[in-house]
Amino acid sequence: MSVLEGKHSLKIQMRTYTSIETEFLQAFGKSSSFSWCDFRPSFNGNLINASLAILPLTSAEETRDKAWNEFRRIYLWLQNWASYFDEEDVIRVVVGFPKDGRPSGQIFKGQLKVIDFSKLPQNFTMQIFAECGGSFDELFNWSVYTKILKPI
Repeated sequence: MSVLEGKHSLKIQMRTYTSIETEFLQAFGKSSSFSWCDFRPSFNGNLINASLAILPLTSAEETRDKAWNEFRRIYLWLQNWASYFDEEDVIRVVVGFPKDGRPSGQIFKGQLKVIDFSKLPQNFTMQIFAECGGSFDELFNWSVYTKILKPI
């Protein structure tokens, strides 16, 4: 590939990622974000970051379920765009609480190579996500949840 072809390819890719960002922000609202950066030579692709902040619900269990459902919804939404990503791209999704809220912090964080997107079924679990090649962390300390929130 010539330098000119490489620059043209990069411009098309950036325009496409910008389009995905616009659609993502429309789909997930003002508490979401979408960004990307070229991660060569660490791996041969881009690191795509998609995140969503959610508000706490009445209980830790309800909030955890909501966070998981949003985590899954983001990946399923991004699956529709898989053909626009480079096959070596890695998608990282984070669902957490707003930085300026109480509680604050990340709840779920996971990443999956675009090439593995097609393996994810509609109603995937944490275990299936890992079996499909994803890495996954639950980062929030739920024992603090009830101490922070006042019962309703």
